[in-house]
Amino acid sequence: MRLGFSLVVLLNVVVATPAAAAANEFIIGPDGAVDVTVNGKPARMLFRGVGSSTLILNPENAKRLGVKTGIIKFPIRYRVGPHRINGKSGVTRYSVGGKQVKRRVGWFERDVAAGFDGLLGPVAIDYPIVTQRLRAPVAGEKAITFYASNFGYNGVGVVFRGKPFTYMMFDPTAPTSIINAPFANEIAPGLRGHFEGDVHERVVAFGVSRPVRNIEFGKPWIIGTAAANISLYRADVRTLPGEKTDTIPDKAPDPDEIIVLAPGQIDNRQRYIIVGADALSRCSSISFDKPKRQITLRCVPN
Repeated sequence: MRLGFSLVVLLNVVVATPAAAAANEFIIGPDGAVDVTVNGKPARMLFRGVGSSTLILNPENAKRLGVKTGIIKFPIRYRVGPHRINGKSGVTRYSVGGKQVKRRVGWFERDVAAGFDGLLGPVAIDYPIVTQRLRAPVAGEKAITFYASNFGYNGVGVVFRGKPFTYMMFDPTAPTSIINAPFANEIAPGLRGHFEGDVHERVVAFGVSRPVRNIEFGKPWIIGTAAANISLYRADVRTLPGEKTDTIPDKAPDPDEIIVLAPGQIDNRQRYIIVGADALSRCSSISFDKPKRQITLRCVPN
């Protein structure tokens, strides 16, 4: 069973003027804390743009809030590298902002959100528009809107160069951006990407750390348009077993160097990048408009 949400989108971007807050908009502060009532009991959840479409609770809090598996069992599992984290699920009622829903929620044998009762994403909140304020707005901000084609698993997916299996997600709780090896191999030549520093550990999910290595881009990746954009200068590259990054150099390539890529078989492995707080530092908010299937960032262009 998969508990999650995503938007697979075409990278069409619109520059818009500021608009008044929607009547059916739920606002979340920079700390991502969301007050939730589960079975009449209060809980404090962490909001993430890459969060699940339902509540994912820490195991002890599932007990405290009275969530049970029920007669029919629906076991769930999450995999982080070689670690398999087993979980359970059950149907319960919860409310956010006074709007109550009845959904299947999950919990695992490890905590999903330290310091909170659990985790949730935009679709878990029953408001048409969910906005997280990252900081106070400033003069000169522009809106970058991504048009979604469908909902699925985690995050916001951008169809990169018209290829499927490619996802871009926005997560200000991640201090730095992270990209997986197949995507890094694909974009590194055009952005003059090269590795900097040694392999180090990074917490990926459920407190599990995995090895990553920093990639620096000699040419920044501009996401958006010349008038409204965010720029990515670096990211951590995560490599799963069986994946290689041999084609990415350990030093900055010569800007005049000609790179020839040999044709190969179509790579259908999922590509993803989670855009973190480093690239979102010039943004004041991220809005998820579910009826319009849009994600809008409000940022000062670089």
